[in-house]
Amino acid sequence: MKKIVFYQFYIIVIIISIICLSAKPAAYAASASINVSQDVATDSSIIDENKAHPMINPVTDNSGSINVNWVGSVLDYEPPLTYERAAVKFSLAGITGTITTATFKFYVVDVEGSPVVNIIPTEDDTWNETDSSPAFPTYNAENILYSMPVTPDDCEKFKEFNVKDYIQSCVDAGKTNVVFVLTGIEGEGLCDFNFVSNQDDNTDLWSKLDLTYTPVPTPPTVTGPEYTGDTRPTWSWSTGGGGNGTFRYKLDDDDLSLGATTTTSLSYTPGSDLSNGSHTLYVQESNGVIPARWSDSGSFTITVVLPAPVVSSISPTSGPSAGGTSITISGTGFTGATGVKFGSTAATGYTVDSDTSITATSPAGSGTVDVTVTTSGGTSATGSGDQFTYILDNGGLNYDLSVWATTPSMTVYDGKLYTTWVENTSGHTQIRVKKYNGTTWENADSGSLNMDTQKGAYNPILMPYGSDLYLAWYEETGADYQVYGREYNRTANSWENVEDLSYSANKAFNVKLAACNNILYAVWLENNGIKNQVRAKVFAGSTWNQADPGTLNCDPAQKATLPSVAVYSNTLFAAWSEKGNIRVKKYDGGTSWSTADNNTSINIDSTKFADMPILLADSSNLYIIWAEQDNSGIYQIRAKKYNGTSWDQIDSGSLNDSSSQDASMLNGTVYNNILYAAWTENGKVKIKSYASGTWKTADDINYDLSKASSGPAFAEYDSKLYVSWKEGSGTADKIRAKVYAGE
Repeated sequence: MKKIVFYQFYIIVIIISIICLSAKPAAYAASASINVSQDVATDSSIIDENKAHPMINPVTDNSGSINVNWVGSVLDYEPPLTYERAAVKFSLAGITGTITTATFKFYVVDVEGSPVVNIIPTEDDTWNETDSSPAFPTYNAENILYSMPVTPDDCEKFKEFNVKDYIQSCVDAGKTNVVFVLTGIEGEGLCDFNFVSNQDDNTDLWSKLDLTYTPVPTPPTVTGPEYTGDTRPTWSWSTGGGGNGTFRYKLDDDDLSLGATTTTSLSYTPGSDLSNGSHTLYVQESNGVIPARWSDSGSFTITVVLPAPVVSSISPTSGPSAGGTSITISGTGFTGATGVKFGSTAATGYTVDSDTSITATSPAGSGTVDVTVTTSGGTSATGSGDQFTYILDNGGLNYDLSVWATTPSMTVYDGKLYTTWVENTSGHTQIRVKKYNGTTWENADSGSLNMDTQKGAYNPILMPYGSDLYLAWYEETGADYQVYGREYNRTANSWENVEDLSYSANKAFNVKLAACNNILYAVWLENNGIKNQVRAKVFAGSTWNQADPGTLNCDPAQKATLPSVAVYSNTLFAAWSEKGNIRVKKYDGGTSWSTADNNTSINIDSTKFADMPILLADSSNLYIIWAEQDNSGIYQIRAKKYNGTSWDQIDSGSLNDSSSQDASMLNGTVYNNILYAAWTENGKVKIKSYASGTWKTADDINYDLSKASSGPAFAEYDSKLYVSWKEGSGTADKIRAKVYAGE
């Protein structure tokens, strides 16, 4: 009979004995006989609040000579014991690959009654009997791997159990230990057995886990070029040993359990071009068993370094601002292109035709933009060969492109860009208006805005004030002209409230508009029966009132020409030419004006004839440009800046492109603190910019440099500078428009 003695439980360190074969150059089986590394037995007692206690160590068999673990039921002992159980732990360190056989066995010494052994694996593989406070490993009593009787015939021999599948699952899960719990029948009186404990001196009789297995191979060695410009580089590899020569690989993904390619080849070349950057190939080798177990991955990273694509030319080089133009992009390095842009906007679509050609469709846009191609090697550098110009006006703003049009004017109102001009219809110039919403042009009139469509109208001008938009022009009235104005009804898209602004029936013409402090001003020329006088009116929302003392001329006996107006520092300024001298006044309110030129000409040379002044202002500066004859009688563009009391010269001489050519039809603007002066010279619009004391020549605005151009007008819309002008050959001059590309 077994002897039970309770005393201190001591920590015992057990030596693990593992026998395995070293790696071979091909797939070979290995074996291991693993002695139990740790075992423990416990008694469950009905005393001490049913706590389980470690079984006394050492516990002997019935002969008292062998150290054993008891399993079963022993209700006839004092104190009464409910059951006995045992646990054994084996180390799986170094066991890999495919488990061919796995046998768990223990050496039976004594059998009492008719016991049954239940073999229960547990997940508690970190349990350690050598802990300072050892506890029995946790387990699920229903998770029985085997349940088998133990009979006297089993005594003095090993009782064996096939645990191959379970050990395989442990190895696949990467477990380094396996623990089996052994239980018997509970509450059946004396019904137990014992087996040799690892505390016995005879290690040959310890519980064992006998294995045969095919280990996983050593990872393959993968090589290739570290850097390459080849988009289809080749990786090569060699076996690391212990495999059967079957490999699987995957590019840029270290999970080879799904989607990997299996091969017996020792190299890989991608079937399609790789992107610019680093690419890693992962390779594993099989151990040759079915189902196979694979080595860890060998890997190598190749960095593809591709040059950026180059755009050398595009065709055509322009298209409508609404987009939809198909262009051919020529250059190099287009294979694998991931994007085409027109400026900062992606192409509507594109097709890579070859490494040197792409077909792309322009999106909606404005101005002149660079067409760029992006590949994994980068984005093409910009240059003159890649520039695409959006034809803002779709070939011309004219309502009838078969007739000529001239003298455009631009302004911004209600979030749209408005342009007006005169267009020849049946021999009479008619006032027309269109508006631009950032993408398309729309009609802003229902036909001619003339007072009389059988009379010619000239020089229309647009000006927003308050919540309204006003249009002014002058029109034939038999032998003379009168100045007229209309208000725009944006809801009805119609022009209403026509008024004759002229003071008399005498000739009135060349009207200009300005708005300041929600007040609209009109300044024009009107003949007093003797000489042309500069006249002015003010509109405060209901009626036009006189805003001059009868004339603005410094000398009413002298003829005035071509007035200009601008608002600076909340004050209205007016300039004109009088007897060849440029004069400037500012509005003081009511009908009062005071001089803003120190009562003298602001000509560069007061002995030379000057004409066509243009006042230009922003919140910080007031400028004036004009045309002044040189010693040869040729008009040269000159410029000054107002300092608050007088005018400072800001040119170092003529601004003309060629001093031998007359300048005419002046205009300009101040945009982003830069002054732009524009005029017509030798049949073409010329533009120069002034900033920080320096004048620069801007690009030609013509769409067709072989055509004449004149009459530029400017407006800032959507934070961009727009310009319109007349361009053509005389019989079908068109109103054209562009967005300025910038300095």
